[in-house]
Amino acid sequence: MYSSLIKIAVRNLLKYKTFSFINLVGLTVGAACCLYILLYVQEQRGYDKHHFAACF
Repeated sequence: MYSSLIKIAVRNLLKYKTFSFINLVGLTVGAACCLYILLYVQEQRGYDKHHFAACF
């Protein structure tokens, strides 16, 4: 079942090259931005943790 779906996906990628390229670039940029925001938020959340540990 999955092999037929992969064949169809590859066929569509090769048939509609420009549309596929735009979609893949958009997906890549979106994933990169999401990961960057996640890393930034994690860094900001852990910024002052060492001050709280010294108080207690």
